[in-house]
Amino acid sequence: MSRGSWERDPATGIPVARLLGADSPYVEDGLFKREFLPDCNVFCVRSFAAAANYQDAAYFENVVLADPQSPFHYHKVVVKDCSGRIIAVVRATHQNSAQHGGAAYRQMQRGAARVRATAQNSLHAF
Repeated sequence: MSRGSWERDPATGIPVARLLGADSPYVEDGLFKREFLPDCNVFCVRSFAAAANYQDAAYFENVVLADPQSPFHYHKVVVKDCSGRIIAVVRATHQNSAQHGGAAYRQMQRGAARVRATAQNSLHAF
């Protein structure tokens, strides 16, 4: 296995070698075609997490975005190869949407924590 750096798609950060096998209108010559999503300027989940003020991209992707009450607005593009196997998932959004969504999600979490704390304190009052 090569220890050199892999060429990556500049928008998504996904290795070009992986995207070369894509059977998707969103990918051409191993590069993600950003013009399909003109309202978006963030295509990498790490950048999405950073714009939303989350340091851990895996936590952001697996917990925050997976939450059904998550206020984030984004496009989820699943890129498959010709056999139908998923080779990449791109989550695209606008930077402003990521920032506002991050603030709204943290506000929602603080509100839920307040409700839990109030409920717990009222149980101990008796």
